[in-house]
Amino acid sequence: MNTFTIDGAWRTYVCLFLTCGLIMLPSMAAATGDVFDQFYRYIEVKNRVFEPHLPGETVDHFTGNLKIVQEDLSFPGHAGLDLKIIRTYSSKIWGRTDLLDMEPLLADKESTSVGFGWSMHMGRVRNPYASGQTSSLGGGFYPVYEAPDGTARVFYPAGTTDEFISRDFWKYSRNCNTATGPGVCIRTTSGIKLEFATTSGYFIGTTFIMQLTAMVDAYGNRISVMYQNTGLKLLYQITDSYGRTVTFNYQPCANGNCLESIVAAGVSGTSRKVTYSYTTYTGAQTSGGGRQGLPAPGRAFLTGVLPATGPGYSYTYGYADPVKKNQYALKSIGYPFGGSTTYLYDERTFYTGCENVPMAVVRSRSTAGRDLPPATWTYDYDSSSNSEFQMTTVTRPDTLPNSTTLATDVYTFYSFGYPAKRLQTGNTWIVGLQYSVTRGSGAETEIREWDRGSTVTQANYSAPSYGSQCANWAYDNTIQSPVLKKRTLKRRDSGEESRYEITFANHDRYGQAQTITETGEAESKRRI
Repeated sequence: MNTFTIDGAWRTYVCLFLTCGLIMLPSMAAATGDVFDQFYRYIEVKNRVFEPHLPGETVDHFTGNLKIVQEDLSFPGHAGLDLKIIRTYSSKIWGRTDLLDMEPLLADKESTSVGFGWSMHMGRVRNPYASGQTSSLGGGFYPVYEAPDGTARVFYPAGTTDEFISRDFWKYSRNCNTATGPGVCIRTTSGIKLEFATTSGYFIGTTFIMQLTAMVDAYGNRISVMYQNTGLKLLYQITDSYGRTVTFNYQPCANGNCLESIVAAGVSGTSRKVTYSYTTYTGAQTSGGGRQGLPAPGRAFLTGVLPATGPGYSYTYGYADPVKKNQYALKSIGYPFGGSTTYLYDERTFYTGCENVPMAVVRSRSTAGRDLPPATWTYDYDSSSNSEFQMTTVTRPDTLPNSTTLATDVYTFYSFGYPAKRLQTGNTWIVGLQYSVTRGSGAETEIREWDRGSTVTQANYSAPSYGSQCANWAYDNTIQSPVLKKRTLKRRDSGEESRYEITFANHDRYGQAQTITETGEAESKRRI
């Protein structure tokens, strides 16, 4: 029996030595209402199409979630191993907006040092010692790597008790000796090794989290990360192969410690400083009328970031909005040179494979600024068990040629209705992949055709269960690595249509096409 101390409390892991190797079995129960969900929460990047609006700003057309990624510090490194300090926001504040969960406030599952809804870390693994064993709902408990930019990779058992693999062939070892002690490691397809030492670990409820302690490239260049030795193991200091040091300073705030500043120092003695400001909103200020109060003593919300040089950013939040309109979510961003973006949210229902779940989504985003005409984009979502596809319609602020009608873009995705229509396992791999997008009210249409690709490993890939037990068709018993077979682009102009196709064939086991064929023309033929 191996025992170690985390968070000042004794946590015991029982090591069972079997013929298949060493298996570590921590407590795997998640906090109440916290659903393992690689479709709407832990957004996997494999073949997902994201179209950013402003730099670092994305509205996911499949989920309706807003993601903001802002770099507070960035330094070039040896051989491309850059040191970046990233701050990420997700509008996924509530799990489901009908409040059926006992703990529906998803953003409050974890205390954060950079304000409610924001996160800042160098990378971390949730459930690092998960067994991958099947649950009663057809899913499984798997390690999940969360990147600093908010994307995620789920790792599935790869034949041994200690080796796991992602859908895009990142390799995960949960029996790894890091530079600072035992832990887990991830090897990316670009050759970068990510190390997570046990000493960086802490608990969110009963869920164990391990944080990045080192990033090492193929040439031995290294970024090392150190943490405070108490509580949630907050970031303390980062060093790299250039000898640069980044130090994190904190101040007491509503429910813990908030990041006050980051100071980066170079070997020459020069330094840069980024500072952060917050406001506290208490539980008593918001309740009733479809609103939910915050737990005492309230929470800190990030209101300003001042970079090393020049003006800074400002942020506001929907404290008084009802839950159905995503209470506490980010309402606006003020940019350093006078621009601003405002967000409005509403409730829409998504068919998740097990049941219909109401979630808060972005309904509109509006931009304004000096010498910039106001502009608004609106979003509507259609997700039903009666259709194989899920559609998002974006109404743009520009009009069609020679018309006052606003232009629209329609995004079509394979939905959980696709496997539901077939009533058999083996079709969940395609859910979430983009089938088509029609831009400019039909002026241009792009269609993507997919193949299941190679089998990565034997494991369950399942629909997320928010309460009901999934039907037996709502999961695959193999992990597939989908590949793009064909991309077709059609354009219409003055009654003429052009067609351009790219066909991808002879994929290797890593999804790389060995044969690419282009046909047609991208520009339409005009009548003269």
